[in-house]
Amino acid sequence: MTLPKQKIVKPRSIRDYDNGQIPKELLFECGLGERLLLVEPAARAFRALVKFYGTHEDGIEISATSCYRSHNEQVRLFRESFTETKVTGQIMKRFNGKNYYLKKNVAQVDVPGKSSYGWGLAVDLALFKKGTKNPITSQVIKLLCGNAAEFGFCWELDSKPWHLVYFAGDEIPPAVSKTENNAKRFLTYQEFKDLHNAR
Repeated sequence: MTLPKQKIVKPRSIRDYDNGQIPKELLFECGLGERLLLVEPAARAFRALVKFYGTHEDGIEISATSCYRSHNEQVRLFRESFTETKVTGQIMKRFNGKNYYLKKNVAQVDVPGKSSYGWGLAVDLALFKKGTKNPITSQVIKLLCGNAAEFGFCWELDSKPWHLVYFAGDEIPPAVSKTENNAKRFLTYQEFKDLHNAR
């Protein structure tokens, strides 16, 4: 499946910082617990996205397994996923002047310092069903493809459909504001579709 992609614009608040070195005061909960942090307005947009899908007719409970990653966290994950030993047929990346090869049956990660997680813009999605965390299904990916961009999110790689990244910079997408401004309740899935189709 080819997933929608966009040019990623970083919010102004983080442009003076290095990847993976975002100060704690610029990181906010994205609605899924204190360890899952994003920069604003990505955190705000993701909170709205989660609430929007919570009103979906199928009651989809979107969650996440990973958000912001410090530089040290990126290095740790890279060393868990890649090896200096050549692995035939596997992806090769350069890090600290050396070649590293993706281990077999492991999802690839970016070279430390190059990751959208290090900007506090990326989310690894999961799905809650009856209180249990599950992988994102292709059906949910198809639903997200129809609405994620309305909330400022897109994909970076077709091979990682669980990985969303906020692309809208400082802009607050209209879908986020509409979801937040509905004081009594959040928009239902059908109401959101009707608003989208009316434009």
